[in-house]
Amino acid sequence: MFIGIGAGSPLVALFMLLVTGFGSYFLFRMLRRRWDAFDADDRGGSREEAKVRRRQYYYDQREQARRMSELYDLTDEEIERKVDDEFRT
Repeated sequence: MFIGIGAGSPLVALFMLLVTGFGSYFLFRMLRRRWDAFDADDRGGSREEAKVRRRQYYYDQREQARRMSELYDLTDEEIERKVDDEFRT
């Protein structure tokens, strides 16, 4: 972004700010699409396949979190008992 100190009226400064902001935004979007396309090509699939893989990854993570929650859902007394048992051995 261009920063001008004392150069022109406040309206010109605001206009320059808006133009550079929109320019940065559209440049980012253009680069993001290229990166996404390159990433999908690198993995040997399309963008839709990448979305399916990512969705499956999150479903797997959620299932693993549920299993661990069931396994380690302990009360305070159970935690104290486990700590005591570990220090006794």
